[in-house]
Amino acid sequence: MSQRRPFYAFCLTLCLALGLTLTAGAAEQNQSSVETALQAYRAGSLHQALKGFLQVLIADPQNVTARRYVSVISRQLVQQRDSKIKGERGAMLDRAMRLMAEQEELLLHGQQALERDDVVSAIDLLWRVQQMDPTSEQAKKLLDRVQQHLTALASPKASVAPAERLRAQGGLHYLNRQWHLAIERWQEALPQSSKAELLRRDIAKADRYLQAVLQRERADLLAVKGKDFLQQGQLAEAKAAWEEALRLVPGHPEAVEGLSQIAKQEVRRAELARQEEVDHHFNEALELYVRGRYAESRNEWRAVLALNPEHPTAKEYLAKIEEHLGSEEVSVPAGKTPPMSASSDQFKSTRVPPTGPHPIPPLIPPAPQQPATSSKTAAKPALPAAVIPGTNELGWKKAPRKETAEDHYARGVKEQTVQRPQEAIREFQKALKLDPAHQEAAKALQDLRGQMGTTVEDYYKQGLIAYSQGKRAEAIKQWRSVLAIDPQHPKARRALLKAESEGSRSLAGE
Repeated sequence: MSQRRPFYAFCLTLCLALGLTLTAGAAEQNQSSVETALQAYRAGSLHQALKGFLQVLIADPQNVTARRYVSVISRQLVQQRDSKIKGERGAMLDRAMRLMAEQEELLLHGQQALERDDVVSAIDLLWRVQQMDPTSEQAKKLLDRVQQHLTALASPKASVAPAERLRAQGGLHYLNRQWHLAIERWQEALPQSSKAELLRRDIAKADRYLQAVLQRERADLLAVKGKDFLQQGQLAEAKAAWEEALRLVPGHPEAVEGLSQIAKQEVRRAELARQEEVDHHFNEALELYVRGRYAESRNEWRAVLALNPEHPTAKEYLAKIEEHLGSEEVSVPAGKTPPMSASSDQFKSTRVPPTGPHPIPPLIPPAPQQPATSSKTAAKPALPAAVIPGTNELGWKKAPRKETAEDHYARGVKEQTVQRPQEAIREFQKALKLDPAHQEAAKALQDLRGQMGTTVEDYYKQGLIAYSQGKRAEAIKQWRSVLAIDPQHPKARRALLKAESEGSRSLAGE
């Protein structure tokens, strides 16, 4: 027992020393936090300083400096908030006082206009008051007084001159915003009135209001026409109608909305056209690459990057081709180029997983030519001149009728009816090429593509990618899927024939 006492004493001493060290470290850290918070306070960052002092109090609730500054900063923040609220209230009060003073001035001028028998000016001033405050009782009372006065003068029983009666009738029409009737009465009273100058001024005011109404009505009509043009696919006409509506009535809501729709459609169509061009060059580049025509394929990849500089697949293929060909613009025989690979996450249209390198297959053999027939067997008996196709009864050639977008659209609908979606797509595309604003063709094409899901061209691309990666069986499967939808697809037929012939040769070699 006596031997353990020195050990216990040593442990106790060590724990006390560690406790003192930790306490000193915590105190030093708290002091550093206090200094940081003080710097924020001196810099005017009250919220940051308050946050720092609160953190000090969490670690050391008895810190006197932190407690004092928390109290001071809290009072300052409350004072700032009260000052801000007071300033906002003061600004609102100032605005309200200015509006009230302006209304009082307009009411005073309106009463003065009535006293000098300037009824139209009084009505205009009182209308301005009602625009500022629709609930103004004073303006309402004065307008009622004006109406009673004009009604009494316009009555046939009133003992006034005919010109004054007509002038009062015109004033009533003006009060009811019947501008054309007011102008008619005042023009009738003008030759016999002693207040001709005042009547001419009132007629000019009523005419300005009338023109504004007519312009508004014309703008509304143009806005409706713009909608009709848009529904018919006539974008240029719709745009012109809405622009004219905005010229007549700046800020016309329907015209602004219509022009916004046209702008969105133009952007969308430009993007679709650009994407179609990218797809065209992409398909050509892949096909040229598979066929071993690498210099031409490089040009197509460059065209893809010119339209879409961030296209990942084009960058990958172009880098490999550039590495092999350098600056030479010549075709390289098949099988001499380093292997290429494409990953599914780089090519949006494919879901083929990336594989290892595979040699470039040889060129697709040309289709066998049909033996030429003799001229004797190929010749057909000539038709009489009167029945030669393409001519009239006088022998003049008839000008062939130019196909329109409607022709292609009608054929597309027919192909869609007989379950030939790919032919329908081609017809709709031809219709849109002739008339990019053809709404029915655009909608039918969009719906048909949505129904088909993965299109024929997607299957064809997947086959090209699989073939370039050495997955002949997968490529054959994809190209057969193409021909199942479109039996006349020429590229898929050639590619499938080549892949199957290569497979037969490899089996024979084994």
